[in-house]
Amino acid sequence: MKCFTVFSLVFLLVFPAFAAGGMGGTRGEGPASGPDLEANDPLGKANAVLLDSYAHYRDELKSKSGPVIYAAGDDMVLIENGARETAHTDTRRYHVLKAAAHTPLTLYVLLISGIGEPLPAERLSALRSYRGLLTDARASLKGRELTPEQLARSERLIDCSMKFADSVLSAGKVSSAELRAFTRSQRADVDGNTLDAARDQIDTMDAKVEAWLSKMTSADRAALRVIVGGSHMPAVGNIAYQYFQAKLALPYGGRWAGETDGSGRLVFGEAMWDEGKALNLLATHWVDSGIGDFFFDDAERMHRDLLADAAERVIGEKLGRAVSR
Repeated sequence: MKCFTVFSLVFLLVFPAFAAGGMGGTRGEGPASGPDLEANDPLGKANAVLLDSYAHYRDELKSKSGPVIYAAGDDMVLIENGARETAHTDTRRYHVLKAAAHTPLTLYVLLISGIGEPLPAERLSALRSYRGLLTDARASLKGRELTPEQLARSERLIDCSMKFADSVLSAGKVSSAELRAFTRSQRADVDGNTLDAARDQIDTMDAKVEAWLSKMTSADRAALRVIVGGSHMPAVGNIAYQYFQAKLALPYGGRWAGETDGSGRLVFGEAMWDEGKALNLLATHWVDSGIGDFFFDDAERMHRDLLADAAERVIGEKLGRAVSR
């Protein structure tokens, strides 16, 4: 999550040394490292109760929760009644299609910083090495579980990349226009592999999720919660998040699906690759939804910074800025 929850805000207020990576001296010894409350401050002591109480309540909710699915990377796990069952979210075909689609992207990354100038020796050496790898990669495509169309498309992506690499190696340089023309020419085949990879993942996930759901009671299906872990850049529109939005019959955001829909049933955790931390984040959403409801009559209120509304007002007053709608 990018925003503060009550838990994270209190953590920063009560334990700033930990939040800053251990800066400053031992708690309770010497002057405070900043304007925060010292450990022995009576208000700080009272405030610390919230931290412990919040964590206790979050753990209580986790212990009473219904089934939970945690999906991250190539795997997802169903956690139900103390048992865990793990399944893959994709197949080998998905990774073959993705790797083939990455070939023009690799050339872009190798060349973009040197456009318009003679390429240095180390860059030409890296390009030459990659060109050699493509020869072997292309030869390996046959015999993999690809449809004839997928095979032809993947071979074409690698063939075009090898041809472009050869032209750059021959010239010793590449212009912005040449690189752009090459990358744009690959768009249709990249899109084709991307579509087939997405279909592979969604089909794979749906088959397993359907099997899990078929064994649940109607009450358990209604209580099912999901947390999806992923990286920062593809957070919006994450494929697993999109799938579970649709599967759980939640409002569907498609390619613009964000980090939470406010229902508490589906949450996206940025850089959340640890199962325990992911479950804590999911439970944090449950706690914060209740806080938002009881204090603000808005279950989604704590899904943004606690100071967000106040900051907007102060910035308007101090800096004369209005929100751009």
